[in-house]
Amino acid sequence: MIKEKKNTELPKGWGNCNIEDISISLRRGPFGSAIKKAFFVKEGYKVYEQRNAIYKSEKIGNYFISENKFNELIDFEVLPLDFILSCSGTIGKLYQVPEKAPKGIINQALMRIRIDNQVMNYDFFSYLFDYSKFIDAILIESRGVAIKNIVGIKDFKNVEIKLPPLNEQNRIVLKLEELLSELEKGKEQLLTSLEQLKVYRQSILKHAFEGKLTESNRKKKQFGYTKELIKQLREQGKELKIKLKYPKIMDDEELPSIPKEWLWIRNEELLKYVTSGSRDWKQYYSHSGSIFIRTQDIKTNNLSLENAAFVKLPTKAEGKRSLVESNDILMTITGANVGKVALIEKAIPEAYVSQSVALMKYLDRRLTKYMWYYFQSRTFGQGLISNLVYGVGRPVLSLENMKEVPVALCSFEEQETIVNEIENRFSVCDKMEAEILQSLNQLEPLKQGLLEKAFIGKLVEQDPTDEPASVLLERIKKEREAYFKAEKERKKTEKPFYIKTRKMAEELKRLIEILKESKEPVSAKILWQSSLHKDDIDDFYAALKKHIEAGEIIELPRKGKESFLKLAKAK
Repeated sequence: MIKEKKNTELPKGWGNCNIEDISISLRRGPFGSAIKKAFFVKEGYKVYEQRNAIYKSEKIGNYFISENKFNELIDFEVLPLDFILSCSGTIGKLYQVPEKAPKGIINQALMRIRIDNQVMNYDFFSYLFDYSKFIDAILIESRGVAIKNIVGIKDFKNVEIKLPPLNEQNRIVLKLEELLSELEKGKEQLLTSLEQLKVYRQSILKHAFEGKLTESNRKKKQFGYTKELIKQLREQGKELKIKLKYPKIMDDEELPSIPKEWLWIRNEELLKYVTSGSRDWKQYYSHSGSIFIRTQDIKTNNLSLENAAFVKLPTKAEGKRSLVESNDILMTITGANVGKVALIEKAIPEAYVSQSVALMKYLDRRLTKYMWYYFQSRTFGQGLISNLVYGVGRPVLSLENMKEVPVALCSFEEQETIVNEIENRFSVCDKMEAEILQSLNQLEPLKQGLLEKAFIGKLVEQDPTDEPASVLLERIKKEREAYFKAEKERKKTEKPFYIKTRKMAEELKRLIEILKESKEPVSAKILWQSSLHKDDIDDFYAALKKHIEAGEIIELPRKGKESFLKLAKAK
């Protein structure tokens, strides 16, 4: 029912109401045991999932139930133009099911919202869920920590909405569509610019390792000879007692073009060693200690320790060979981001790599920055590595593969010049990228500002001829009361509800009352559906938990997959 205006200023014709006032039906998904995987079939009625709400598509998902199961769960049916709302995991995402969507039901992670379009414009309702202040109003802290969850049906019904007249809602929607579409175009242009910067960076790297950025210097013979570099590296290897193979000149027929003064050799000819972390270090996880570098810590070719994991290692722990030091290069070797690299330019606190991250230590530290950029090039290092990756579903790069990667090698002098040329050009890209990201970050506040104006009545002008929200809601309320009265009369003629062979009273009851009337234990599912909490599974569990903790209700050992409950005997 509409609330009278109290101490809150509303635009003329607006009113305060609850979600319940603008809804025909609100329903949280069925009890978990009511829709188990065992009930799924290859074809039938669709089971709508979180993903349908998150990605705003009815075409996602391959779970179906039979007609019999659908009829059993008919209360959770999704009708055309219903809204489905994600209620756990990625929460607060709303999607309106289109008119020709497959017939089906919601699962336990969704809420179905059926809006009365005589009271609220569908698009106006959708925009509410883009408005951060409204989302905050329907979220709660879960279990006392910063994990958010959607409030239960009982609380959701009472979330307040400032309701404009229906005609004004229509005008607001048209204005928002116009303004937000302009913002969206701006966003698309900025994202396109970011993609173009990525392409430009790759063209810089390609030209760098094709020798084009240093071509004029090379013609002036400003650089040393590549073979001299190889000789130096071999001498360094001997001093470190590393057995190096003679450099094998590789067949360059299938490799990118490089200057004649350069050589193709394998990565292993440049390395002290390459290793990865130990497999069993998860047992040493701790809240403090040495940093444990995982694949997710290597982002955009840099190391990020914002969400670092830690390990406390025993003195004789194996794998300390994977200690990370300055001038090391790290590379992800498993998962979707295989080949991402990070350079450790400066010393960091004691850190080790996980088994999914490789650690490369080069014979000469002057090689590392050159190799870091080399492995970022899709034409050269990164592209050549991708040809060595194996595995379906979870790509893997072995340490042997990393040794085999062909490297386009030039003298130290030319490497230094190449790195400087790359960094000069990249610094321009970085500046442009920062400006684009700043513009992108400003878009969301602009959007929220427009939504703020829309929902406080400052986006469009009020029309005194519009039917006030209070009048509209009062009229709809009377129509609903007449409808529900007729439905109640109709349901009186339907078959009453039974538990086993014992007839239950038609009105819904408290959990204790239902168990008192039943001589035998009652399944959790039947207890829920027969109780006052029928419309809110979260409310049911909360009430049941209190009774069990108070010793009033006993949970019996499961019979198969069903959970049964009975009343505790009075002392």
